[in-house]
Amino acid sequence: MQYFLTGSSGLPTFPEVVAVAMVDGVQIGYYDSNIQGIVLKQAWTEQFNRDHPGELEMITERALGAQHRLKAKMLDLKECFNQTEGTHLYQWIMV
Repeated sequence: MQYFLTGSSGLPTFPEVVAVAMVDGVQIGYYDSNIQGIVLKQAWTEQFNRDHPGELEMITERALGAQHRLKAKMLDLKECFNQTEGTHLYQWIMV
């Protein structure tokens, strides 16, 4: 399982934070900071959600926490490099 977290600033048509979950190279779902929720992409993940109703809520809370940490990291980096204006992307991959 892999997670790809992308933070951005200065891109009005792209969410500030997107997290994508992959299993064996297949996307199983993603988190979008615009909707502050998870979108499931595979039938088996939807079935898992029905069988374990509290899991998706817990994962969403973790994604919100990651969103806050990623935004803070981006602010730190922009200030550190004196690059507070313009477009910025930061990606973090967890395996």
